[in-house]
Amino acid sequence: MTSKFERVVSGFFSEAKTVCGSEGLYQSIFYHHARSEFRQNQIRREEPAEGGKVDFVLEDADRVIAVELKAGANGHRNSLANMKEVESKGKGLQHDLAKLHSLQRRSSKPVESWLVCVDLAALGIAFFRSDLEKYSGLSNDQETSFAYLSQLDDEYQTWVAGKRTARKLEAPQRTPQVDPWQLMASKALWNDFFAEVARDSGPECSHVDLFYHALRRAGLLHRQVASEVFFNCTRYGTRQYYIPDFAIFDEGFPGHFQLYGNNRRTVENDQYKLPALLSVLEFKGGESFRAKSISKRKEEIVSDVEKLAQQIKPRIEAAPSFLDRAKTIASPKYTMVVTDSDPRLQPCIEA
Repeated sequence: MTSKFERVVSGFFSEAKTVCGSEGLYQSIFYHHARSEFRQNQIRREEPAEGGKVDFVLEDADRVIAVELKAGANGHRNSLANMKEVESKGKGLQHDLAKLHSLQRRSSKPVESWLVCVDLAALGIAFFRSDLEKYSGLSNDQETSFAYLSQLDDEYQTWVAGKRTARKLEAPQRTPQVDPWQLMASKALWNDFFAEVARDSGPECSHVDLFYHALRRAGLLHRQVASEVFFNCTRYGTRQYYIPDFAIFDEGFPGHFQLYGNNRRTVENDQYKLPALLSVLEFKGGESFRAKSISKRKEEIVSDVEKLAQQIKPRIEAAPSFLDRAKTIASPKYTMVVTDSDPRLQPCIEA
């Protein structure tokens, strides 16, 4: 592990310890810390590989660092618990190791491969000591290093070529506070964001990561911004979860972005999330979006606007009558962000 990558992993784990949410949340946190050590053009998201895509590829001077991230809430389940269950079907760790190995075979540079895992305390710690020995051994046997954090611990562990090392976590750095409303209204924020988007040819999740990084760099905290925030709208007159691409909360929010406060589904987190909710955003853009016909792109933009206006907004407004604590909620702002600069989309966007 290079000192540069060690700083990325250490910073990531220090913040990952104190929040709970989807895998997209942890990917955004990882990207933010990668940007502290790597330039934008050195970071690739969703790199094609045999059998799927690798979460992160970091281009360094003398090597390529490939990272698969295993973390997040899958409904009311810890995603690491799900991974253990599907292992026998070839969809768990072995599948991720095969993707990483395919990158190693085709790269002209040496590849340093990593499997990075976060075990969520709120949803039940999934890995026992025997699991750590098993999965770190499998990883190292296939030339992949293994990094693991349990949210119950004050240290994280790495296994590199069979050697285990424990490192103390540092307290997350606090950045200068900024008013979220003023920040979202700032032309400078949006100008900087779209300037970086113009230099990015990656998928939509890469643009979401750029936005997350812009907000964090400007002063918002890791526990108040998140991608892929689930809201349990099944209780508010519909049978469907709604998952906005991005959500912003007030600075006092503790970072519990997941659906439930435990794995028994007896603690409904919407009662805490909705009163603190400031902004909901949907994104449309990225390489797969740009590859579609202009009519299809317009159709998808309209569909996401309707999702915000006709599905998410009414459910959030109806929530107080269904939840014990959320009797009064903030009135969040709803924003559609289109990162495709094709001028033919302009009439659709303005409409």
